[in-house]
Amino acid sequence: MSIPAVHLKLVSWDLCPYVQRAVILLNEKNAPFEVAYIDLANKPDWFLRISPRGKVPVLLVDGTPIFESQAICEYLDEVGPEPRLMPEDPIERARDRAFFAFAEDVFTANYLMQNATEVSAYEKAKVDLTQLLIRLAEELGERTWLSGKDSFGMADVAFAPVFARLRLAVEIGAYAIPTELERVNAWGDRILARESMKRSIPADFAKRAVARLRSRGAVMVTDTATGGGARPGTREGY
Repeated sequence: MSIPAVHLKLVSWDLCPYVQRAVILLNEKNAPFEVAYIDLANKPDWFLRISPRGKVPVLLVDGTPIFESQAICEYLDEVGPEPRLMPEDPIERARDRAFFAFAEDVFTANYLMQNATEVSAYEKAKVDLTQLLIRLAEELGERTWLSGKDSFGMADVAFAPVFARLRLAVEIGAYAIPTELERVNAWGDRILARESMKRSIPADFAKRAVARLRSRGAVMVTDTATGGGARPGTREGY
């Protein structure tokens, strides 16, 4: 069983973490969809007409645009088949929604770490990211999943894209998961193991992501960050 018969077209840039959220939901709901890729450096006029903020993702539902990843995910959860990814309890549902804002802070810190072109900025972003992850560990507590459903839910979707990017940083030797984040790391492993997550990551993700960072002169992909250590290979799922 899947989403009722509508034509779904996802406007995308396929390395975007926000697009990845939408793809995860589409995969979780077993929904067939078409993808239209755009160049974010040269956004077409038709895209700017349907995206008030000029950002991806945009989901066209029989031609009607829905923008912002959280809104897209909630729409797909509402119209798709059971089980719902949003909790039934209103307080837990509100907390799952609020975690999208917290995830934005984590995304930003991770982006600043990965794209920093000065060592001082890179080191500061690493500290900021670690502090946010430590706070996230407090929210996770002893739960297997972050969502109030006590199973994979919308709060987990909110953070899911960061784990592919953290895994990349770890594998190239640019970031080490502190011991106090073992539960967060295990939670990330559970998310990365989900089929919906695996199918949301381009096969050449690591290669393209590193090439993009190198073109920007990012410290993270230099020997300064990695200590001359590992370089990305062909790990399954990237």
